[in-house]
Amino acid sequence: NAEYMGDAINRFNEATLLTPDNADLWDMKAQILLELREWDEAVDDAKKAVDLDNKCWIYHQTLGRCLLGVGSPNDALISFSRAVHLQPDVEELWHDDLFWIWKIILSAKNEQKKESE
Repeated sequence: NAEYMGDAINRFNEATLLTPDNADLWDMKAQILLELREWDEAVDDAKKAVDLDNKCWIYHQTLGRCLLGVGSPNDALISFSRAVHLQPDVEELWHDDLFWIWKIILSAKNEQKKESE
């Protein structure tokens, strides 16, 4: 499976060289990198997709998931919030992303509070 994903990344690299302004390609590549846990490169590619089209909720969702992978839950919250703002009727955003990230952030704050007591 990783071999196929590696091949897919190579093909996306070729495609983004030919059409660097195609946000869909950057987002799809970021999603594959996310599956491969190549966090930093996934964040870079997801940011490119958002930079090319900041009105697409899916790109913000992908970026949020990538940011969570690099350990930036507060930045992920911002991305998920933007996705919800752009597409508030998508239940997945509310339950799988926004609610989830809030649980992570609140849990971390509770842990910090316990450590400081």
